[in-house]
Amino acid sequence: MQEIASHTIKIQKKLMTKDLLEIHTFAIHRDINIFLYHQEAMADARDLPKLLSFFMIDPHDEVLLIIEGNHAEQVYPKLIPLFSESKQIA
Repeated sequence: MQEIASHTIKIQKKLMTKDLLEIHTFAIHRDINIFLYHQEAMADARDLPKLLSFFMIDPHDEVLLIIEGNHAEQVYPKLIPLFSESKQIA
């Protein structure tokens, strides 16, 4: 069943290129859409150039994470570690 879930995430560390690449890869290999929204800018995780613009986000900023697809709520816990100090993606 198609779902849309959104969560506000407080960035706990400086996002690195490898973090954004993992989000991109995660979105590409699953039947979901992931969007990041920050200060009037939105990026589709499948669009790597747009996603890389989020590289400039400062720690402690907030990002709206929007997940669209089957079992969207189950995807959220798998992405959260990418935005925090301890990271592991499934």
